[in-house]
Amino acid sequence: MDEVFWSNVVKRWSEASEAVIKLKKELAKVEEERNTYRDVVRNLHKSEGRSASQSRHISRGERGPSHGFWDDEEATLNATVKDELQVAEIGFGRAKEEYRRLQKELAESVEKVKALTLENEQLALRHHQEIGHFFKEHQEIHAVQGQLVDVRSENRVLQEKIQTLEKEMTQLRLNEQSAAELTPRPPFVRSLERRVKSLQELVETQETDREELLGEIAALRDKLQRAEENNKVLLSSIVRLQEIARHSMLGALHPLSNLQTGSPKPPRAMSIASSTRSRKFESPELHKVKSSMHITSVIPTKVEDVTFIRRAAPSPQLLPCLLPPEREKEIAKLPVIRKIINIEDDNWFDREFLKVALGDGIQSLVRRLADDPTSADRKATIGSYLCPTLNHHPWCPSVPGQHGFIFVGLGKEKESYKSPAIRNLFVGLPKTHAKHRKFRYLGRYRVTRVRSLTVDEWDTLSEDVKVMYAKLTKDKTRDLRSVEDITDAYNNGDLHVPCVQLQCMSFDEQLYAALISHRDSDPKA
Repeated sequence: MDEVFWSNVVKRWSEASEAVIKLKKELAKVEEERNTYRDVVRNLHKSEGRSASQSRHISRGERGPSHGFWDDEEATLNATVKDELQVAEIGFGRAKEEYRRLQKELAESVEKVKALTLENEQLALRHHQEIGHFFKEHQEIHAVQGQLVDVRSENRVLQEKIQTLEKEMTQLRLNEQSAAELTPRPPFVRSLERRVKSLQELVETQETDREELLGEIAALRDKLQRAEENNKVLLSSIVRLQEIARHSMLGALHPLSNLQTGSPKPPRAMSIASSTRSRKFESPELHKVKSSMHITSVIPTKVEDVTFIRRAAPSPQLLPCLLPPEREKEIAKLPVIRKIINIEDDNWFDREFLKVALGDGIQSLVRRLADDPTSADRKATIGSYLCPTLNHHPWCPSVPGQHGFIFVGLGKEKESYKSPAIRNLFVGLPKTHAKHRKFRYLGRYRVTRVRSLTVDEWDTLSEDVKVMYAKLTKDKTRDLRSVEDITDAYNNGDLHVPCVQLQCMSFDEQLYAALISHRDSDPKA
């Protein structure tokens, strides 16, 4: 457990003990006053008895008018003493009730803290056991992979031996054909045949063992993935329980602090943010927990690399970047466009050139095409295009033939692309030392709106992209919240990033050639 948390617990416990000691002192003082008052009453009763006995020896004639005065004084004194005794007893009763109530609340708080501490320790123990099990399975995978490499090398050696023996058998058959038909086969030929047969059986056995090992490796990889998910769940549970324990301590011990002259402010180290994803109000304890979470997640990242190789994903050249697993599956289902010409060196255009060529100057561009320049459909198709940039849309395709996604759908664009549409795609490359950003033509794309990003998918984006998209949300939706609050809303799942899928359909070589020709002939381009 962290030292700050337990130091606060000890501090609260000492404050409660001091309050109990103070109440005991007050109780002793009240009891002392009560005993004093009782002695006074007892002495008054004794003096009253003595005065009564003396009065019996005095005659009625001798008792003057002053006797009534002393009786009134004694009655007044007795009433005053009784009232003070009643007030003292009432105060003493209230003090005893308050003392019992505080003792009960303190005992309940201690039991709750003990229960939470025990549960936290059990979760930490389970977490360590899961990590040990995870490491053990990881070592087993490495061992099985080493065995698989050995089996493959043995298989290659056996195949080479079989090929050598087959060559020898072929040579022997040729020799036998040249020899006499009645000549029996020599013994070494029969031994070679037996060796070939045994080697073939051995190869089949090795192949079966190899398939079984591959199945075991796949099962172990699934177990590793499940163990990684369990580790994440356990880590989040530990963090949540630590926050509950801190809040419970603050709430349960709060009545004890009211007995002091002033209510002390809670320590700054115990201030916890309302959102666990917020960075602005993080406490030191929560920062330590996040640091430990970062350390324990290093090895699962390596395992994820292994499982990434196992998944049936398309070639890395057809993925815009390392997409989340569900998005990779969606991309893997799309057909691959293989006929893409190599145009990397010359494939770049300025944004202003595209605005002119595909806008006001589209008629001159259409005339450069090989088909009918008066076709209205052709003109409309060329004029419909998208120009996303990679710094705003990290999942966007970057080379011809790739599929990907862009984040479109804020404000007025909310209803766009619910029905699929065909658009020419020009992607904005990262800025270099050039004055203007360069755009690359990727081809004709089918644009379709798909489901929005989940919170886990949002977490895969870089902080720069998150802040940039929060600012874009504030501008396009006229949101009155700050950029930090909008980012927290995306972190918590209150807001979701809209997403559009880009499927490459073809590469318009005629349009590309016309753009190159138009650009080269334009002195401003």
